[in-house]
Amino acid sequence: MIEICSTSAVLLQLPVRRVDCLHCGRVTERIDWLEPASRLTQRLRIWLEALLQLLPISHVSRLVGLHWHMLKQLDKRRLEAAVGSFEPGDARCLVMDEFAHHKGHRYATVIMDAERTLVLWGGHGNSREAIRPFFELLGERCQQIEVVAMDMSTASDLEVKQHCPDAKVVYDLFHVVARYGREVIDRIRVDQANALRQDKAARKVIKQSRWLLLRNRENLKDEQAVQLQEILEANQPLATVYVLKDALKEIWYAPSLREGWRRWRDWLRHARDSGLAPLQRFARNLCKYARGILASARFPMHTSLLEEAKQPHQGDQARGLWLQELSLLLPEDQGRLPRESAMNLFFGYPGMREEPKKGGARGRPAELCRRKELLRKLLDAGCSLLNIRIVSN
Repeated sequence: MIEICSTSAVLLQLPVRRVDCLHCGRVTERIDWLEPASRLTQRLRIWLEALLQLLPISHVSRLVGLHWHMLKQLDKRRLEAAVGSFEPGDARCLVMDEFAHHKGHRYATVIMDAERTLVLWGGHGNSREAIRPFFELLGERCQQIEVVAMDMSTASDLEVKQHCPDAKVVYDLFHVVARYGREVIDRIRVDQANALRQDKAARKVIKQSRWLLLRNRENLKDEQAVQLQEILEANQPLATVYVLKDALKEIWYAPSLREGWRRWRDWLRHARDSGLAPLQRFARNLCKYARGILASARFPMHTSLLEEAKQPHQGDQARGLWLQELSLLLPEDQGRLPRESAMNLFFGYPGMREEPKKGGARGRPAELCRRKELLRKLLDAGCSLLNIRIVSN
């Protein structure tokens, strides 16, 4: 039994014998509880891996006194062993999406099995060349793919049609509506604001109405709903594009393909008859995506399944996506990690109360208490595993 103080570090010096053998050459003595060229024992590594699944690397580094890069490599090897192999199984429904992992329009593409909600593959980039290795890994299994949900990416669409000719493509609602907001609502709003240069008060109201027009009506507060209604009553072009935005969404919720076609034709007719150039241009460009939009009536899929898999409660998939061909770990948005002030409750920093009051401390007090209790159990289990008894000062 080793007895140490909670603030002290323990350095174990162990002589390792090297032997010159006539048959094997120069060999090093093998130690069962220590990996080759490692400075961590097996039991310490297991404990650290358990901590890394619950806490950010920086907090584990401060807790155990090890360098951030050492813990990063340890977590990377753990993820590689857990999700490093490519196992598509009997995947029939896929979800494809891209996300920015660095500034400067540097993207990565992620592909997920929609039925099992399991991330299958990730690749650096969003071009056809970046996506092609996934289908090459699938090989003959490409023939069993029935449907693929994606955004309106030409590269993804062409690659799916080349390797999975029998698969149906479903375009995601969020990406289409977001594009409608950028190309139609924002353009009409700016044009209407420019037309009111003589009336500064009215121009200011129109310029500041962007988020009122883009948000769903049910997400608005009472005063915001009243303000939006006043803007729509006073400005006919904005009222037209706002109503057609809701009508465009209804196409994805059609109960049947026939009803979907009817809603699509009605929306297209109203867009063409609106007399608004940005809306007419958007409608013309959207016509070539009509089949992928209407396929949502038969296959109600969307890329939000992949977004849910990247949330913090999903464990390893929230900490990073293992990229097969690059052998590196892409970190997720650091803003999704718990706040520093909230994480202080884990370590009992001076000035922090032991237990948050009801409705008090920020960052979901009940969740923090649960994690704090879980961390205490992990510490006790780790000390027992390492045969260490911690003595408080």
